[in-house]
Amino acid sequence: EMLTRDWSSDVCSSDLYDEMKRDTREFSGHDRYDYPDSIVRVTAGHGGEVILIKGSEKTALYDTGMAYCGRETAVNIKKALNGRKLDYILASHTHYDHIGGIPYIKEAFPSARILGAEYAKYVFTRQGAHKVIKNLGIVADKIYGKNRPEKIITEGMEVNDVIGEGDILDLGDEKVHVLETKGHTDCSLAFYLEGRSLLLASESTGICAGPGISNTAILKSFDDSIKSLEKCRKLQPERIISPHYGMVPQSYNKSYWDVFEEAAFEEKEYCVNLWKEGLTLDEMVKKAAEEFYGEERSKEQPYEAFVENARANADRKSVV
Repeated sequence: EMLTRDWSSDVCSSDLYDEMKRDTREFSGHDRYDYPDSIVRVTAGHGGEVILIKGSEKTALYDTGMAYCGRETAVNIKKALNGRKLDYILASHTHYDHIGGIPYIKEAFPSARILGAEYAKYVFTRQGAHKVIKNLGIVADKIYGKNRPEKIITEGMEVNDVIGEGDILDLGDEKVHVLETKGHTDCSLAFYLEGRSLLLASESTGICAGPGISNTAILKSFDDSIKSLEKCRKLQPERIISPHYGMVPQSYNKSYWDVFEEAAFEEKEYCVNLWKEGLTLDEMVKKAAEEFYGEERSKEQPYEAFVENARANADRKSVV
């Protein structure tokens, strides 16, 4: 694999080629938004899931969603907190659809500390990264929001405290363990809630899209994603919350990891075959767009973000 460490694919959106031709399917009789007590879904629009964890002493917000609905997300959080303080904002990674709402959440909760990986802290220091995040936020606003590009801001987007493998966040009756899960990005984190044996999974280990379907999101390193898979599978959480999806049925836990592993190797073979055909990077991206970017896909991801993802994906996995 290529060893280049550039931050460009660390600020774009998620998911890869197989999602582009498959709709999300539901498990029969399962409500994916039926979360355990004290875990509240406060998502306000398209983008990554935003989840509030209410411990007995402190609270933590998992991701903040897209910028265009940031203020609506803040309203949802205030309602869910019911007068309590927001202590922490956990950044799963630095893609715009997961952290675009940070400035608006900080505006509503200025004392909240933003926690993220060391590489996330670096990404947020790059003006180029802020520009990409803002531009993609504007595009998303035009598609999903109320077309208010002047409202898309990145000021205040930073990591206050670096967290990494083995760190534990004490919320009182809940301990949140930090797992480094590279592969999707170099700053991807997963979070394990010890008291509930619940894992807030990383996009590095796939996105559930229904029975037998895992949308891979390996933008940085195939090998790192497989290592992250092995780490999380070994943990054997009783409950899994999958990015962009919600609660996975407990009966599906083992399959969650197995299905992702199979899809990851299929995707790698797809990319390698394009490279063996002698296609240039631009030709790979064009072919992927023609084959996989359609009407259904456009409902969930702007074309600009798709192109950035496809480029990062092909660039890092086309070399054997």
